[in-house]
Amino acid sequence: NSTTNTVEKSKAADSSPKKETPTPSYTSTVTKEPTCTEEGEKTYTSDLGDSYTEVIPVLGHKPGDWTTEKEPTCTEEGKKVRYCTVCGEVVETMVIDKLPHTEGDWEVVQKPTLIKTGLKVKKCTICGEVLEEEVIPANTTLLYIIIGLSCAVLIGGVIGIITYKRRH
Repeated sequence: NSTTNTVEKSKAADSSPKKETPTPSYTSTVTKEPTCTEEGEKTYTSDLGDSYTEVIPVLGHKPGDWTTEKEPTCTEEGKKVRYCTVCGEVVETMVIDKLPHTEGDWEVVQKPTLIKTGLKVKKCTICGEVLEEEVIPANTTLLYIIIGLSCAVLIGGVIGIITYKRRH
């Protein structure tokens, strides 16, 4: 689109009795439209054949509403952007913080034995990341009971053998 306007430019009157100089009449035409990032140009041309140009200032971006391009999760940040409503270029970006983890229940991943400790964990129900872990002690109480009973049986057997040999 070009706009054409007629502008008159008067020249100072010459006081000498010479010929009268005609006053030129100028027509303006936008020869380059300004954009968000570049200046435009308007050219003025006279009916006498001379011309000059004038700069049209940069328009600048016109930011639109925020648009979420990436939703945040508990493992990654999200992202919001604003696009220029004129040219569509991204003119502003904002980081959205990560979401907190969602803690699940305790889960036994290794059961304890008589001599080895076990392990239980709490994981995020969304991403599965281990948030907390706790050692489960070895079941030494049962081990001590078994050892105690074994010792009692052994001692009882030894006493029985000794008693039997004394009587015979």
